[in-house]
Amino acid sequence: MKRQHAFTLVELMTAVAIVAILAAVGVSSYRTFSAKGKWGEVMPCINDAGLRMENYRNNHGRYPTDADVWAALNSSGDCSDHYEGAITVFDNGAHYTIAFCDRKKSIWDPEKLDIWVTTDTIPTAVHYRNPIEEQNEAVPETYTDNFPSDCQANW
Repeated sequence: MKRQHAFTLVELMTAVAIVAILAAVGVSSYRTFSAKGKWGEVMPCINDAGLRMENYRNNHGRYPTDADVWAALNSSGDCSDHYEGAITVFDNGAHYTIAFCDRKKSIWDPEKLDIWVTTDTIPTAVHYRNPIEEQNEAVPETYTDNFPSDCQANW
């Protein structure tokens, strides 16, 4: 009689375990690379907003204090598909804080938003809240009380 060859339960469970481990590593790597791709999108947006604020100050002697700062800057603040920008101007137009917050909360941890911030004293954007690498950069303490309310509602 001819014997048929088949997988044993142990062999099948071993194959399933290997596939599960590879999937876990793959999903984690995908999440990291996806987030870093979005970071490349937000950097030009936040730097452009900072340049527009400085150009406005050079032309008017102060930062815009209008209710609609984006209109004063001739920008929508919506140059990114994944991030939403908000600006707070304080001390009678002497200082500003710009924050870009991730519009879509993380599917892994909805409490951890991705937030980029720049101020009139920081020459480039800082990663204020980094949920992927969990290495947050500091913002001058006088500015943290003046984070834009649009982002703050989600913090």
